[in-house]
Amino acid sequence: MSKDDILTQLKKEIERTDAQTERECGKLLGNIAWLLLTTADGNTTYVQTEQICSTGRVDMVVLADSMQPGGKFRREAHIWELKAPQVPLFDIKTKSQAQPSVHLYSAETQLMHYCYSVSNDGVLLRRWEILSPDHIRLGGIIIGRDINFVECKEVDKVLANQLACEAHEIREVFFYRKLNMRLWTWDKVISLAESQSFSHQKIEGDPNISIDLREDAGISATIIAKP
Repeated sequence: MSKDDILTQLKKEIERTDAQTERECGKLLGNIAWLLLTTADGNTTYVQTEQICSTGRVDMVVLADSMQPGGKFRREAHIWELKAPQVPLFDIKTKSQAQPSVHLYSAETQLMHYCYSVSNDGVLLRRWEILSPDHIRLGGIIIGRDINFVECKEVDKVLANQLACEAHEIREVFFYRKLNMRLWTWDKVISLAESQSFSHQKIEGDPNISIDLREDAGISATIIAKP
């Protein structure tokens, strides 16, 4: 499936109003998971969706080989939690304050628990060739859309959006930024995918296959392991 085909189908799932499409969107995102990493995070080597761990099911794990001082590479895992595009990020608590929705609270809690669980799972660390629990990273949360950024009933929509933006900024300053964690809407995923180009080789099979990414830093090899 080409990148354009993936984005077309992903947009359809994001825009649906008859169901919550978290799992459908997650499966499609797995094919373009390279956009979840920055250049500094390294080359994507493996993507696993719906990975079972001791505290539940991790929506997405993205492994990357990050270049370290001295020219060596280090395998790191980035954990992402996904929620449906159809749910809001914030709701109104009072006429002067917004708060995270139950969906966002849930996503934050799950992400931290999953990251802790994976970092203490020796089997997964060995399977993914990760040398230290410290190399398990909080990737981020993808939830909702810009049009349902905040759920408001009695408060004016303009004011509600302003309060939600303030609540997000406070969380960004005191929480997300300190943990190097991202909070994205599905609209941002589409925007990033449309604005970036990529070159990768999709390989079906065992993630333990040895691939030397150091021979050509311009190539990003992605292995998609089907759950």
